[in-house]
Amino acid sequence: MVALRDTRTTWLAYALVLALLAVVAYGGLASQALDTDDFEYLRDANAANQDLSLLFSTDRELPGRPIAEVVFLLGHKLWGQDPTPYHLLLVGLHLLTSLLLAQTFRRLGAHLEISLVGGLLFLLNVAH
Repeated sequence: MVALRDTRTTWLAYALVLALLAVVAYGGLASQALDTDDFEYLRDANAANQDLSLLFSTDRELPGRPIAEVVFLLGHKLWGQDPTPYHLLLVGLHLLTSLLLAQTFRRLGAHLEISLVGGLLFLLNVAH
């Protein structure tokens, strides 16, 4: 078995593989409608567009997820309620998070292979 080397080329190849897997796994999301709690986030984003202090209020439909709230707020300002850009942005952020997670594992001392598998599993597991 060939051992992987911790080089820039390895990380670039890994990023490309993850990007390809993200397209295969989540490519169909671009044509999907909004679902589940998306509508509540959009209502909160619409209200926060009128009064930013609502971002810090507990009088929202879905308080407690600040990153999601900011993404929906910015998205609502940029493209309203069109679901395609939201889905593409969230898949991109999920891909970026998977790459950062693998890098974090590696910098914390995990073996390269374990780090790469950890990022891969995070990318493909949507239950978290």
